[in-house]
Amino acid sequence: MQPILSVAPILSVSKVSKTYASGFQALKQVDLAIKPGEIFALLGPTAPARPR
Repeated sequence: MQPILSVAPILSVSKVSKTYASGFQALKQVDLAIKPGEIFALLGPTAPARPR
């Protein structure tokens, strides 16, 4: 078994919160760290189609 080396993240955020005007709390104190070589995807709702 090989030792696990500590690698500094290339992106790090901590204690992120988001509350909408309606009072809905989408995020509460979220921490995220992405290390080199990791694959990360963030998904959210799609925007409504605009009339042309």
